[in-house]
Amino acid sequence: MRKALQLFVCLLFVGGVSSASGAESFGFWPGKRVKSAPGFERMSEHPCGEAAYAKVSKLPTSVHGPLISEVAVELDRRGKVIRSWPMPVDYRPQALRGAELLVAEGDKGFWIRPDGSFTRATALSENDSKEVACDLKRVFGKSDYAMCSVFVDVKSGKKRKLGYQAVCT
Repeated sequence: MRKALQLFVCLLFVGGVSSASGAESFGFWPGKRVKSAPGFERMSEHPCGEAAYAKVSKLPTSVHGPLISEVAVELDRRGKVIRSWPMPVDYRPQALRGAELLVAEGDKGFWIRPDGSFTRATALSENDSKEVACDLKRVFGKSDYAMCSVFVDVKSGKKRKLGYQAVCT
């Protein structure tokens, strides 16, 4: 049954297509001089404060720039960070495929690579993850939204643990 589910998920997520312009509009946390960031569109109220929206062809990976992404991290068995991905504000991890992380918000999904490059997902489905306990204080401080989930990699079939912050409401 699990193999059939993995195959189903894999078939749904095999594709990724770039947008016509190569850029997409996403929400980010505002940094210094956010309004002068390339692609800046607008500021908007957000349950966690203010969010900056910008059209980008690559998600920012630095926490010191004008646009700051959310972050998802992969943890090894000891809880050490072995890989990270930038994510737009309000997106949630949905699946893993090798070095790529599928994130989604509503009916929009993107496969993101650790360097911030991304492609649009061609189809979305419910994720096959299980929430697990973990310590993310070294990554997210005392966040009330930090959580871990185990995902089955749709490419390898191996279980992998991700840490990320849930969408604040």
